Amino acid sequence: KSRGIPMNLGTLTQETLRSMPAKRKLEERGLIVVTEKRLRGYDKAGNARSEEMLVPRYNPGSFSTSLANQ
Repeated sequence: KSRGIPMNLGTLTQETLRSMPAKRKLEERGLIVVTEKRLRGYDKAGNARSEEMLVPRYNPGSFSTSLANQ
């Protein structure tokens, strides 16, 4: 249906991204869940603060496989 255009995921919470059912569903759609450091603001001294977060990422290897299974 999407002809290679990634779908809109909406807002997935960290709790949702941790769950196995969500990971399986995302994998079916050509995405994987990875840990990534993201900017989470600045401290009082102006130094950048980062935090590890779960993030869905496009998985090029599984996309062609998921299209073949349709």
